[in-house]
Amino acid sequence: MTDAKGTIFNIQRASLDDGPGVRTVLFFKGCPLRCPWCHNPESQNWKPELMTLHDRCIGCGACSVACPIRAIEKTRIDRSLCEGCGKCAEACPGGALEMAGRLYSAEEAVREAVRDAAFFEATGGGVTLSGGEPLAQPGFARDVLKSLKERGIHTCVETCGICADGAIDALIPYVDEWLYDIKLTDEAAHLSMLGAPLSTVLHNLHILKEARANITLRCPIVPGVNDTESHFAAIRTIAREVSAMGVDVLLYHRLGSDKHQRLGREALQEFPVPSAEQIAAWERAVLE
Repeated sequence: MTDAKGTIFNIQRASLDDGPGVRTVLFFKGCPLRCPWCHNPESQNWKPELMTLHDRCIGCGACSVACPIRAIEKTRIDRSLCEGCGKCAEACPGGALEMAGRLYSAEEAVREAVRDAAFFEATGGGVTLSGGEPLAQPGFARDVLKSLKERGIHTCVETCGICADGAIDALIPYVDEWLYDIKLTDEAAHLSMLGAPLSTVLHNLHILKEARANITLRCPIVPGVNDTESHFAAIRTIAREVSAMGVDVLLYHRLGSDKHQRLGREALQEFPVPSAEQIAAWERAVLE
């Protein structure tokens, strides 16, 4: 194992939705996309960020005293000054401040993940790298995956398919299953709405196909954005082309809408929450 380090913003245990069996998910920080419906905005930036929970603030001023660069005055945070050191969160007695993301060595990340090894063995589960985008930290991701495979643990990587050349190839030997995001299937819409070309996503997907990797497509469906028959037909075509093991339909929700405010950002556009009938129709259309 090398001395590569990476930033993780959450470790979720007992997940049932991120690969087979019971899984521990390591959420890597940093993402090349800016999806308008993103429910994990704390995943987007690479550096640790300060999140606020104003209803827990008791107005004691401990955060202001603890800040070494005076980025906090009373309860107002100047985020243009904040360096994400976390000293204010450590000093806060009410838990009104918390850090999204911290630096891990590969050894630390693996040690945290394998605490759940008994559940993996009992259920056929394992560890999933998600994000953010794991391939944005390729050296760190490789070390974590390699160490997990040496321990006989099943591995999954969820990716948006946007990464540096060679990043996917370096991870292929250590990944049992790829959870591959297909968000939009129109090139112009993908570029304008997400900020990256669809052609790159499909190119990297076909690298996995040529390597005979196990691929599950993950497709978020957002009302008014991609809930169209042309998109569903394109997903079916892509799934056949790469011999996908399956297609997961991911449903739009607003569970992360308050996180933007907690990060000091403007709230994102909200889309209609789909009804049960819409969900059933989408699943039929995609899985036809």
